[in-house]
Amino acid sequence: MKNGYDYLKPKLFSNLCSTELTNYKLTKSVLLAFQSCEKLKILKLKKLAMENSIINGILKNCSGLEKFSLINSIGFTSLKIENQNLKFLELLWLNVKEIDVNVEDLQVVVIDSLVCIQRVLEFILGTSWNLSSTCNPNAQGIVPFYLSQSSLKTQDIVENCSDLLESYFQIYSFLLWFLSLLYVSFCYSNFALIS
Repeated sequence: MKNGYDYLKPKLFSNLCSTELTNYKLTKSVLLAFQSCEKLKILKLKKLAMENSIINGILKNCSGLEKFSLINSIGFTSLKIENQNLKFLELLWLNVKEIDVNVEDLQVVVIDSLVCIQRVLEFILGTSWNLSSTCNPNAQGIVPFYLSQSSLKTQDIVENCSDLLESYFQIYSFLLWFLSLLYVSFCYSNFALIS
């Protein structure tokens, strides 16, 4: 990179299917490198420093992403993920104010030691997805001591997944209905045998 961190060629990543960036400070010029990145399917960003406009701009430019990992990165306070092709989302060791995930076909969500200061966390997901959530006690070090916030717990995350509980309620209701049909059928067949 020219001048240490601030120059990447326009459309640099446009022909790649997968890329990983580690240990960089990204400036607005990086958005030019992510122009026309529809072919990019896997993106892993690790130990980066960047502003809200940069991370959200990268995600907007990479409309074809299927797997996205954001790990131990700083400088942004808001994360908006709306990539409709996304199947796998990994958020590890982050400290943000708000996260908005609006992806209908997301299948796997992996979260480890995520600190969401204002607890503004919203997931709008389809009904078939897997959640893996862990909390590393050492993660408290990613938050300045004066904030005294703790990492999100799985309960915090699930409570903010729109329609999740409603979906489970619908499944539960269907199972009860189905079991009642089986019971009626069983009782009827036993009654027929007795008669």
